Amino acid sequence: MKLSVSSAWRAPLEAPLRLLVACAILFAPLAGTLAGWLCLVASASLLQPTPAILAGVALSSVGVVLWPLLLLLGYYLRTVREAAEGSTTLPAWNHWFSLTVDGLAMVVTIFLISMWPVVPFVVGGGLMGGFAAIPGMADPRNSLAATFLSLFGSVLGICCLIGFFLIFVALIVMGPMAILRLARTNSVFSAANPFALLVDIFAGGLDYLVFLSLVVVTYVVLFMALSLLTLLSMGILTPVAIMLAPITQVYVKLFSAQLLGQYGRAHLRRTA
Repeated sequence: MKLSVSSAWRAPLEAPLRLLVACAILFAPLAGTLAGWLCLVASASLLQPTPAILAGVALSSVGVVLWPLLLLLGYYLRTVREAAEGSTTLPAWNHWFSLTVDGLAMVVTIFLISMWPVVPFVVGGGLMGGFAAIPGMADPRNSLAATFLSLFGSVLGICCLIGFFLIFVALIVMGPMAILRLARTNSVFSAANPFALLVDIFAGGLDYLVFLSLVVVTYVVLFMALSLLTLLSMGILTPVAIMLAPITQVYVKLFSAQLLGQYGRAHLRRTA
């Protein structure tokens, strides 16, 4: 399989207006939250802030923060979907309700995937704590057995925690495949099915690892460039680097979405 990295690189740059819209939406939560709290401070000098006013400002701030993030997640998913269908440009910013629904679907998918390591962590911690408490409940005359059970429980709990920490790391690898499955099937439960995800990842094999490596290298190179910009300018251009950081993040996200869509299209052809 051959991924067109240059095409994925160019896609956000060939649609600068759509890229700027994505960046503006990324900055919208910060601007909206600041505006809301400034309004609260201004109104506090005119009228006494009641719990209702405080709750209203808080809820509006949460809404201003969450909705743009859902739009960005939905746009990312739309980019993956259209790239998988063969598009080499960024999708249009339209049908915002659909983008919001797609963003919610991505949040639910990520939440379901993150739950897989959480339950074993809780079980491992419970085993550790439960067995560690046995000595206090054991017969003092049988201290050897109590000590053995305590050590056994501690070792078992630590093994569970280490083992499922590795699973959590593996879920980072499963994340892009889950997004691709969501773009292909429009089913949250199909996208979060760990067994189906593993089957798809192993079917992709080296190609999938190449995709992940390209995304990671792009992240590292761009953010190292921002760091060097700050260092070489002796801190003078630090505000510029701070402003460029979220824009770079949006760019890399859209680049990775294009690349993931390309991988999904080639993968579908190979497994068809």
